[in-house]
Amino acid sequence: MRVQRIARGVGYAAAALVILAAVVIGSVRLLLPLVPRYQGLIRAQAQRYLGFPLQWERIDARWTGLYPELVLRGVTLRDPTGRGVILRARQVRLGIDPAALFERRLRPVTLTLVDPTLSLVRDPDGRIHPTGVPPGHLFSLRVLFARLAPFAHVRVTGAALLWWDRLHGAAPVRFTAIRIDLRRRRGAHVLGLSATLPAAFGRHLTFVARWRGAASDPLQARGRFFAKGEGLALSRWSAGRAWGGMTLEAGHADLEAWGTWNAGRLVALEGRATAQGLRLAGEGRAGPLQVAEAAGRFAFEREATGWWLRLADFVLHRAAGAPPRAPMDLAVVYRAGAPGGSAVRPGTVTVD
Repeated sequence: MRVQRIARGVGYAAAALVILAAVVIGSVRLLLPLVPRYQGLIRAQAQRYLGFPLQWERIDARWTGLYPELVLRGVTLRDPTGRGVILRARQVRLGIDPAALFERRLRPVTLTLVDPTLSLVRDPDGRIHPTGVPPGHLFSLRVLFARLAPFAHVRVTGAALLWWDRLHGAAPVRFTAIRIDLRRRRGAHVLGLSATLPAAFGRHLTFVARWRGAASDPLQARGRFFAKGEGLALSRWSAGRAWGGMTLEAGHADLEAWGTWNAGRLVALEGRATAQGLRLAGEGRAGPLQVAEAAGRFAFEREATGWWLRLADFVLHRAAGAPPRAPMDLAVVYRAGAPGGSAVRPGTVTVD
């Protein structure tokens, strides 16, 4: 009998919760048609969370899943002075905590941007800012992540980015079909990104990262990542940097890599890559080094006294159509110098 009374009590409690939820949801549904009357309040609250002046052509409200959702159409996000345009989007959807609506507050839970367009320029002095915004208002990933931290889930679909690198004198290029997914999951932050690349950069890029710590500064946390690039134009991604005295002038690569980072430093990396049409210029060389194809697996790890890099099943073809060579294993080890000595002392290079 006691068990039956307990079961009956639990059943009554569950029914009461369902009825209460229905009342709350029903009340919020009744409030949703009144949303357009409070555009001033919504604009002020949205600007407080996003940190920038927000304009839209039309606002609607609906119930989606667990949350009521504000749908802003024809959205323009301006810089703090209101003069320049930072972002335009066909839609911005804000999932709202329903309890906050009864208190006339806008507490966002989810954020979805549909078909946004962003234009960024890197000036000759290295500063990055939206094209239509004065250079004084710089584009900062740290500030962007800080603004997105209150949201449990952020999605971006169908985005386009126009990138103009004036620092290296490159023509503007357009990244399309950008998808971003940022969410909190089991105490960690998970970021997913994919994009169709302009021909000058390659074909496609996928990136996934997971870290614990502050959402506003992921590089200073500890985390793991996966990256996959298809048809990457190596000269554009290396941006003229020299590696071991060699500079990449041409070549394309397919790449898959897994790694970890901690406090802004790469800790470990492993993966595989295939590259074609490589041309490298080196100091003191009469002509560039040309490689028809190179492929293999790689692994990198940072240790307390230095780091090591290993290439496995490495195959190198200097000329197209050349007979295949036996795969090689290469290992490079660097150790830190003794106190009072040089900062870094070269280690050993072995060929197995």
